[in-house]
Amino acid sequence: MKTRQLHRFVSLVCLGVVVWLTACAPPAINVPTAAPAATEQRPAVSPTPIVTRIATLAPKTTPERVIVDNLSEDGRRSVSQARQDLLGRLNVASDKISLVKAEAVQWPDSSLGCPESGMMYAQVITPGYRVVLEYAGQAYEYHAGNNRVTLCEPKQ
Repeated sequence: MKTRQLHRFVSLVCLGVVVWLTACAPPAINVPTAAPAATEQRPAVSPTPIVTRIATLAPKTTPERVIVDNLSEDGRRSVSQARQDLLGRLNVASDKISLVKAEAVQWPDSSLGCPESGMMYAQVITPGYRVVLEYAGQAYEYHAGNNRVTLCEPKQ
């Protein structure tokens, strides 16, 4: 009697292992074993109309649009303020200024990473944004936080 119970137990364990291995195995990949017969005719279908249709339906996204879409409302406001400041400084058409980068940052103090000599700044982590605009090949880096945007001039 004990041998029968032992056989049943071993059979159940083996069955469990087989089920477990089957469930954990990667899915089977269908690999064609032979090329299609020459007599088999496939309808001539050109993918061009589909591609053309998709291209015309897809929204026109620019790298700048992708950057702005990934920002919060505060980030979008910071980009807008930086663009307005640069437009005022350069007196050029707005379509001549392009957005290169806009990212959320944690400034180490209230100077927003652009301390002016002789000024004192609160030593608190200040959430904000780094916005890089470009005009005629020249990059302009703006730092934003605490509802203000400042052009961070390179140190000479």
